[in-house]
Amino acid sequence: MARLRRAIYELFLSPSFCMIRFFELFLFGIVATSVVTVAADQPRFEVAAWIDHFDFSLHYDTETVPGLSAILDHAEEAGSNTIWWRTHAGGRVRYQSQLGPGFHHDSIIDKRLGFDTRDVYGWVHYGETDFDMLREVVRMCRQRGLKVGVHWPFEEAHFHSFSLGQFNLENPQYWGRAEDGSLRMSFCSISHEKVIQFRLALLDEMLKRGIDVLYLDFMRTTYNPHFEHVEPIQAAYQGGLWNKHAFGYVTMYMRRIRKHLDASGRKVELVVGIPAFQSGVKDTSTGWDWLKWIDEGLVDTLNIIWIAWDDKDPFGSTRALYREAVQLVDGRCRVLLPVRQYNHYATRGLPAYERVSGKTQTEVASELMLIAHDVGADGIALECLDYNNYVPATRRAIKEAAEGVCRWKKN
Repeated sequence: MARLRRAIYELFLSPSFCMIRFFELFLFGIVATSVVTVAADQPRFEVAAWIDHFDFSLHYDTETVPGLSAILDHAEEAGSNTIWWRTHAGGRVRYQSQLGPGFHHDSIIDKRLGFDTRDVYGWVHYGETDFDMLREVVRMCRQRGLKVGVHWPFEEAHFHSFSLGQFNLENPQYWGRAEDGSLRMSFCSISHEKVIQFRLALLDEMLKRGIDVLYLDFMRTTYNPHFEHVEPIQAAYQGGLWNKHAFGYVTMYMRRIRKHLDASGRKVELVVGIPAFQSGVKDTSTGWDWLKWIDEGLVDTLNIIWIAWDDKDPFGSTRALYREAVQLVDGRCRVLLPVRQYNHYATRGLPAYERVSGKTQTEVASELMLIAHDVGADGIALECLDYNNYVPATRRAIKEAAEGVCRWKKN
């Protein structure tokens, strides 16, 4: 027995055994390190929530820090890891701006007029709170580990008279104009340099508050090339399709936005939301020319707001369109796909899927999220995440997927 123990001891000390053991440990270390590195580098699957805090104002005191915190709690219940925070109501600003008037919602839909027993909080005066709302939201998102950006509709002014901005009201010379000369006071033409400078100044205010993302929404807008018959655009027109000519000024504006973000000294993600995606897209030059924006490297992330899916095969057609969108972009920028709630703006969300498929909205949301993940998208967008419109069961299902099977982007 003593001889056996001595032989084993000598074997462990032999050069050949030590060399073999060294290589085993060395290779194990390489494999283990590789596994850890892949997991660390693999991007999270994004769940981006559009937040319009006015839509929570019947439920939370949205002019206070606790009220804003409750909104973020609600968003995190749906697994949201990115927040796109609405900063404007038309041309009225929802933070302490030095450029635009604060948002006062004193219209007939004032929240005190609700027919129920919920607590109410008086008039909504977002521009006159005793703290800066956007700065506070950015701070809270940082504490929670959330990526935070602003949801900024392409136009700062909308058609409602109570939401027109001061710049708009004071500069009628920049208003949109139809071919027959009629005016469109709801937006100022971006063919004018002073209009662009004003918008970039608004962007600077938001950048100073520390946003990670600028999300430009090209659905919530009254922009129409029919009202771009203004002097600079008409003077440059040399025939051909008017829409293509007019929308070219939007592309020039996008170049200015990109240049401005790059000059800010910070990495700020530029997301564009396009209002529809249909099969066979080849040329977008007669509208929002997002293919050109991607080609030019202007866009970091493309958010597809809705798709034209087929009633006869809702999930099969959705999968085909989701895959086509990802393949069309082909890695030139990130892609987010819709798990949208509402049937509005000629679009169809969870209720429409529920009606034609017979599945619950919770089942529909889970299915859409899994499809988006499976086709290689970078994430999904919840549009819009209002108070309890994604019901608790749906929020739980999205969060479970976001923390489980869809935690990481599929390679």
